[in-house]
Amino acid sequence: MLAIVVSEADDASVHVGEQLRAVADWETHVDDSRPESDGGGTVYRTDGAELRTLRGATWTSSTPPTPSPTPRCWCSPRNTPAKPGDC
Repeated sequence: MLAIVVSEADDASVHVGEQLRAVADWETHVDDSRPESDGGGTVYRTDGAELRTLRGATWTSSTPPTPSPTPRCWCSPRNTPAKPGDC
């Protein structure tokens, strides 16, 4: 499964997400298990791909996000915790 993440903090990311949704038939569902800033909310799925939008998760280069003690990464192999450099 290909995981696609659209960041509303980046206009190019939003544009790519809009274009992807326009060229395929996506099923939608709502993920209430996590906040929208962590990929919750409306989720789009099609054969072999899932698209999520991160809302409100913005920061500037002078104030980076605090790293999690246990990294999470959608691109880690077999849904195992990500190791540095996996993504």
